[in-house]
Amino acid sequence: MKKLPLFDSHAHLDVEDFDTDREELLRSIGENMAGIIDPGCDIPSSQMALDLAHQYPFVWAAVGIHPEEISHSSLEDLEQILGWWPSGKSAWITTTMNTLPMTSSRNF
Repeated sequence: MKKLPLFDSHAHLDVEDFDTDREELLRSIGENMAGIIDPGCDIPSSQMALDLAHQYPFVWAAVGIHPEEISHSSLEDLEQILGWWPSGKSAWITTTMNTLPMTSSRNF
């Protein structure tokens, strides 16, 4: 089958639903689609998104803290996320802290 020119812009590959078949799913995505963005909602999910992005050339990470996770987050978390910027596979950094939105995007 020919690879489709499709790019999934929002797939949470870190959720438990994919624990049993994540590798199979990623193999299928790589064979059939142009790529996928895996958004993180907090430090653990953002770290997993980055790990997958470094492991699979068709996966890009969007790292950040979802507004629902703010009460569980700190300025140190924001610093950690900003430290991931030069990773080369972090497509977007979007974080909301103390109602002050900070969004940055960059083409790689």
